[in-house]
Amino acid sequence: MRKRQLILIGLISLLLIGCGADDRTPIEQSGTANQPVNLEIQADDMQADYMVEWSFTETPSTVSLSQYDFQPINTSPQVSFIPPDTGMYRLQYAVTDQSGEEIAVQPFVVNVSGRQQQKMTEEEDTTAMEQPEESTEEMAETAEEPAKPKPSKEKASQPTSTRQKSTDRADLIPRVPGRYTVQVSAWRTFSKAESVANTVKKLGYDAYIQRAKFPDTGQVWYRVRVGSFSSPEAAKSLRRKLVSESELPDESIWVDFQRKDS
Repeated sequence: MRKRQLILIGLISLLLIGCGADDRTPIEQSGTANQPVNLEIQADDMQADYMVEWSFTETPSTVSLSQYDFQPINTSPQVSFIPPDTGMYRLQYAVTDQSGEEIAVQPFVVNVSGRQQQKMTEEEDTTAMEQPEESTEEMAETAEEPAKPKPSKEKASQPTSTRQKSTDRADLIPRVPGRYTVQVSAWRTFSKAESVANTVKKLGYDAYIQRAKFPDTGQVWYRVRVGSFSSPEAAKSLRRKLVSESELPDESIWVDFQRKDS
């Protein structure tokens, strides 16, 4: 009789877990615009053979975030994201077992206050931009036998002690041999890159966003780029047009080797 009772209790517990996976009470947190919000899965869901995946379910109307905005990656038990604006952010993680069956879904509500991105000064906003790895003049001069680009100024935000002086950080993102492109700007958040890409598209250019993750630091940049050329001269010609037709800072528009996705 006792054995039957234990089996019945076990079946009821499994049924309740399965039915309640989508009915959990959201965990509420607070955050500040343009500052990292740290999240982690609950201890009860932390199983070595389970998979976790974070996703956004709702963001403020002024914000566009995707799974790529979770750091270091949206399948990590502990993640963070940077909200670019104030408002309510709804997100969740889903836990699945080795067979792909969903075990639990835990929603979160993050109420973000503080400065809105739109109210930031131009000087503050551009500090989030990736800086050119080398000038267009140097690129043209070394087209036939490309030299290693100068280290990216992205690295300036890293402590001096962590710098890999023997490695040109720019080439941690592999080149596409013999191909050149024009980079308009690069940003730490996908939403900002998307906004700039849409502005460039309105000028009649086929802009695209390339995600660049640097393996030495784990930093992710969203690069807004235009065109694919077989010579640096063609890329330089497009750069001059972009400089004259857009309101973007001249120094943020530069010619680079085309890079592989990372």
